[in-house]
Amino acid sequence: MKFSCFACGQHIEIDDQASGMVVNCPTCNSQLTVPSGSSADQSRAGSSIGSSKPEKLQRMKMDGETLWLRGAKAQAAFELLFADLESDDPDIRTHAYRLLIDDVPDVLGKLIDVYRDSVHMDPKRSSIAGRVLGRKLAGEEQEPIFPDTSRLMYGLDVSFIACACAHCGVVNLGIPARPNGPMEAYFGQAESTGRYAVPVLCDRCSEWFYVVWEVRLPPGRDG
Repeated sequence: MKFSCFACGQHIEIDDQASGMVVNCPTCNSQLTVPSGSSADQSRAGSSIGSSKPEKLQRMKMDGETLWLRGAKAQAAFELLFADLESDDPDIRTHAYRLLIDDVPDVLGKLIDVYRDSVHMDPKRSSIAGRVLGRKLAGEEQEPIFPDTSRLMYGLDVSFIACACAHCGVVNLGIPARPNGPMEAYFGQAESTGRYAVPVLCDRCSEWFYVVWEVRLPPGRDG
């Protein structure tokens, strides 16, 4: 039969006689219960194992430890934690962020590669990677980070800014922007209209909004 890991999505093929057994995912090592059949509605078997929040956080802790290894296991742990940065739960996102900004060898390079490789093809993915990089530099400060700093630290020609969420008003830090972004008027809005827009997943309300430039400012809004 075939089924998928609930944690990382790895497709697994196993003998039907293994139904009901607990096995480990070959990619992320999560514990999975083999389904009793091969129907599509069981394709995400094992979702009850490790799916509660405390167990999820424990799995993330293990992933953080695996980051220190090299090879396929470290890469799988990185991908899992990176996916957690898009969780609906702010606590999960915060925990993933803290694990990824730790001074683990190779992780910084992986984040830079994700940002650089997806900035034109997948803006949301590049934004998520860029925000980890930006917040690592900015800390809790709302002051912009200019390109000379990011070039020195990351080899990226990018600035990092802070902007209020268009939905809840909370200021989000470390948002990646074009090099001259801090020197031009910008603001957050729910839509991506504008000649240049950066998607941002809000730290508090978990809604996507957009930081936009080169559009007319709504009444009472400033950059």
